[in-house]
Formats: sequence, C-alpha cells, structure tokens
Amino acid sequence: MSVRPAEDMATIKFDTLLFRKERSELVLTLLNLFELRIPAKKLDRIGSWSCTPHSITFEGVSEKTAAKFHFLFTTHLPTLKNKINGRPVVYIHQNSGIPLYGNLYFGITDKGSDIIEVKPITGCNASCIFCSVGEGPTGNRERDFVIEEDYLARETVKLLDYKQKPVTIYINPHGEPLLYADLPKLVEDIKKSPYCKKVVVITNGMMLSPPFVDKLATSGLDQINLSLSSTDATQAKALMGTDAYRVERIMEFARYIIDKTPITLTINPVYLKGINNDAMSPIIEFAKSIGCKFIGIQNYIRHDRGKKVAEELSWDAFRQELAALEGKHGVTLVHDTVLDDTRELTVPFKHGDVVTAQIMCPGRIGNERIAVAKGRSILVRTDKDKGSVNVRIKRSQHNIFVGEIV
Repeated sequence: MSVRPAEDMATIKFDTLLFRKERSELVLTLLNLFELRIPAKKLDRIGSWSCTPHSITFEGVSEKTAAKFHFLFTTHLPTLKNKINGRPVVYIHQNSGIPLYGNLYFGITDKGSDIIEVKPITGCNASCIFCSVGEGPTGNRERDFVIEEDYLARETVKLLDYKQKPVTIYINPHGEPLLYADLPKLVEDIKKSPYCKKVVVITNGMMLSPPFVDKLATSGLDQINLSLSSTDATQAKALMGTDAYRVERIMEFARYIIDKTPITLTINPVYLKGINNDAMSPIIEFAKSIGCKFIGIQNYIRHDRGKKVAEELSWDAFRQELAALEGKHGVTLVHDTVLDDTRELTVPFKHGDVVTAQIMCPGRIGNERIAVAKGRSILVRTDKDKGSVNVRIKRSQHNIFVGEIV
C-alpha cells in the first residue's frame, strides 16, 4: 500500500485490493475472493473520488485527509464476506491482535517435529463427502478466516529460525489452499529461510492451470499432493460433492506437473471401503502412466467435526488392502514416515490453568469465540462478543488451546 500525493489530489494504492464503483457503493475485493462494500456517501465526506482497479484517488484534499480512507476501510473490515459461500470473514493481519498460534482453524501448527502446518485460509470450492473438517459450500461452518501474507510468512520464518533445523512446511488449511491468492508469494517468502527443507501444498486441483502451476514452480514450490479419489467422471463428482469437478482436467494438470515442472507430484486418494475402493486400481495405473512415482492412499477416518459417510477400516485391514494393491500393480503404497524432533515453542498454559484473556472475534461455529492471552489464541464458547474473560484451559497440547469461561 502507498499514498502518492499531487498538487491537487492524493492517490492510495493497494497490491492486494481491487476497487470498483457500483451504483452508490465502492466495492473492494481482497485477495480475489473476499468482498466488502463502503457506501459512496462516506467516501464523499473525504472528498471527490475516483478509482482504478488497484487505487483510489481523492481530488482537492491533502495526503493527511485522504488517509482517512484507511480508517474507513478498517471500520468496514468486519463486513468482509467470502464470495463463494457468502460467509462473513475475519481478516487476520499483523495489527489485528490475533496471534497465529493456538487455533487449529488458522495460522501455524507446530508439534515439535520437522513438519509444520501452515493454514492461510479457510473455505473450499468443493464439498467432499469425506472431508475431515466438514468444509465446503454445503458445510455447516458459519465464518471464514484469511491471513495477511506478510504476517503469516514472517511468523513462519521466525519459527524456522527458532528451530534451526531443516523443516518441511505443509500448506494444509481447513479448505482449499489454491483459493489463497497470495499463495505463490507465501511459498516464495517461506523458501527464503535456510531452514526450509521443502514446501508442500495439498490441493483438490480444481483451480490448477498451466500458468498457475508455472507460477507455483517459479515461487519455489517443491511438492503438490493432489487429492484424486476416482478417475471416473461420475464417481469423482459424487465424491467431491460438486458438479463443477472435472476429473479429466485434473488428470491433465497432473500430467503437466510431471512433464513440464520440477515440482514433485504425489497422488493422494482417500480410500472409502464400499464406496470407492474399486477406484484405487485405475488411479494407480493412471499414476504409473504419467510417471508419477508417489502414490499415498489415505485411510478414511471419522472425525468429530468431519463428514461421516463410511465406516473406518482398521489400520491392519487398511494395510492388508494396500499390500494387495502393491502386489497387483508393482508399486509401493505403504509409506512409514519417520519424524525428527525439533525445538517446540514454549507452551504458556497447561491444562487447568485459569488465565485472563481478551475476546477478539467470533469462531467458525455457533458461540465460539477467539480469545487471546500471552501471545496465543484460545478457543472458547461464550455469548460475549468482546472484553476481558477468565478462561480455564481445557486443552493444552502443542500450543493448541481450548478453554471454558469461569
């Protein structure tokens, strides 16, 4: 963002905002996906104005007067909405007062290993019937989150510097990471750390295209884990919960990644016994046909807040299924990952502690609230929208905190 004054005008420019005038409103689009509206009459109070896609200009006013737009924008941020699902959106930025540690919905998850999860966004363009977090346009989530790229990248790099060991970053949000318009920049900024071993993105592939894949490759992305759970068009749409899913295109993009980029491709089906187990052999053969060496079939697990469409297969039974597929197709499907320990961030609360916290914003469902204390977010349930509360910590594990009001 910058302000460029002239003798009779002041122009404010934004890299991540798009402006358009629509009847009696200024419509602002943040990161291509999120939208808020400011009544024109409120802007008129600052001065005569006009806009281009990435700037707004006020005529006949000083730079100081034009800067009132920032206050106007900030006061309307709580009205931000997701254009896909219509949900209200919380924009988490470096001046929001919301830490990036403490909550599974967003931010950074560190479990003291050489893997870190980074979650820049919530919300998805598919409604997979097996989604472990119940995400998608038809899900029951009431609110979304998106994080400012500079804030998220800076905090991730600080954590890497703290660990001082090679770490793999998984960009694996509660939703679809390719919806995050600043994803290439986020990858590029994280890769600047000498302790970043590699960056992996887990995606349903619906937003892939050759130019976007090229952009991700240029940013330094090391690996794409592609969720492909059927090669049959009808079955694939049913599994993804949307008619917009075109598995033929996803397969074309998979081939493009292998043939045209240095990005490693892993194909990751979800195995649902009695639903798509017959799809595993065609997926394996497709992967072999394009030269994809990494296939990671995932066992469907029923999570508390996830979608429950099938019975879980025991791990022993699941491994037996994988072994049979390995013998049939001559591939390796059983991957035992060994994690190395790394220095974990200090945990400021333990189970049972009572702390004073400030309520900062709503959570994703019902009366959930995000409270903050000692540089951590704490998920609580209360009808209180703001102010100070006393919270007893009910969960304190790996800097993820859930509390109850006392």
